[in-house]
Amino acid sequence: MQRLKEIVEKFLSDPSVVVSAVYRVDGTPIVAGIKDRNYLRFLQFFEDQTKAVFRLILDGSLKSVELKTKDYTAIFYPLSRTLVLLVVSTSEASIYKLKIDVESIRAFLNV
Repeated sequence: MQRLKEIVEKFLSDPSVVVSAVYRVDGTPIVAGIKDRNYLRFLQFFEDQTKAVFRLILDGSLKSVELKTKDYTAIFYPLSRTLVLLVVSTSEASIYKLKIDVESIRAFLNV
């Protein structure tokens, strides 16, 4: 649990990241961090809507999922067979750098 908290905090230290969370495959957040209460809507949306996305990632159909809106980008990345990392950033973020950081987390967790 401590490593998951460290992961969430690491991403939240990036000024462009507004939400960082680790979810179970059933959509339940294990550890979540937000920069402002206004971003709670992201957590609520992902809890309710992403079970299908998680299944596709975890069954191997997708490596990761990236959702883009006008103002935000959300990246879903599997950490294990039961956990998925979510990172939501503003449009100012370097998505390439963020993807590299997300992929490096698996090495940190040793999975």
